[in-house]
Amino acid sequence: MACILALPSAERTAPPEAGPALERWLSAQTRLVEAWIDQLVAENGDARLIAVLDQHARFLNEASRRAIAS
Repeated sequence: MACILALPSAERTAPPEAGPALERWLSAQTRLVEAWIDQLVAENGDARLIAVLDQHARFLNEASRRAIAS
């Protein structure tokens, strides 16, 4: 069973030069996962797989939000 790890409250931030590249990568990964979710839903795919991918998309969105804030 998959689980989400809590991020520590005193997190390190990425080096400033990595910021834009990291944001683009996280955004691309989020769009890719969401596209797979949409395809699986349209094809009546495995609900457990869709749930795990949805959880991963939420994780990527949170990581993206933190990357933008840093």
